[in-house]
Amino acid sequence: MLRRCSPEAPFEARFGAAQQREAAPLVSQSPKSRGCFGAVAFTQRFGMSLNEHPHFHVLATDGVFVETDDEVRFIEAAELTQEKIEEVETRVRRRVLRWFSRQGLLEATDAEDMLAWEHSGGFSVDGSVLIAGWDRQGLERVVRYCSRPAFSGERFALLQDGKVTYILPKPDLNGRTLLVMDALELLDKLAKLIPPPRTHQVRYFGVMAPNSHMRKRVIESAGPSAALQIRLTEAAQKMGLVKTEESKPKKKASRTWAMLIARIFEVFPLLCLRCHAPMKIVVFITEPNTVTKILEHIGVPSTAPVIAPARAPPQEEFCYDT
Repeated sequence: MLRRCSPEAPFEARFGAAQQREAAPLVSQSPKSRGCFGAVAFTQRFGMSLNEHPHFHVLATDGVFVETDDEVRFIEAAELTQEKIEEVETRVRRRVLRWFSRQGLLEATDAEDMLAWEHSGGFSVDGSVLIAGWDRQGLERVVRYCSRPAFSGERFALLQDGKVTYILPKPDLNGRTLLVMDALELLDKLAKLIPPPRTHQVRYFGVMAPNSHMRKRVIESAGPSAALQIRLTEAAQKMGLVKTEESKPKKKASRTWAMLIARIFEVFPLLCLRCHAPMKIVVFITEPNTVTKILEHIGVPSTAPVIAPARAPPQEEFCYDT
């Protein structure tokens, strides 16, 4: 079973392994045999109105995994209560504010005042979404939601005066259902949503971590739902990716990209648009003259575009007070 929590706090705000072990019956607390939980965290830097709103979506196992010589057994955290979740939230809030104070990001007095704020002082954990282990479709929907992009291109529209509109998924706090921006305002909003360079936006913890010795045994039974598996099998058959006795086994890398496109966009990239038969590689053409004739025949440019020289970014007129 998985539980989704959305802590509006730094990354440490997630279900603690200690609380999971305490809530799981029949789990020993000894270092050698105690259970291990798993979690996947998605960093979200945006709100629904293209605003900067850093928060995290965390998928955490609603229990712990215990490893034996023969198997890895999952024990549900049946005694996990809302009070224990609030204990994690309180401890994380206290530690984060203390760390901010040590780093000089907050005054010590301000940190103490924030501990007394109402509604947890900006720190909150919503652990109300619970997904059963058999609900693979529900799990995929939640994962897609947690990893969704900052905006939808279908919500943008260009007006005649050059301004851009963005339709909000629902009214914001001010009651707006539509944003109207010029080009620079739009770029300013999007620039704030770009994550820092060389930072992971998805992180794995516990048994889900890449270096966990239990990961391979834990995820070996994972997979799509039965209905989705049937559709993927049919897609593989239509695109000719199913192994037959006459054909050699295809490498996994050669079919992964096509199956991912079929799963996400529900289109078959290896099917011919005319006859709907699986596409096959007939020949590799490397002779420049032959390639040029083919490209010109199908109406595709046969020469590379000219690369424009670098230029300074466009600037508006700025007025500075003297």
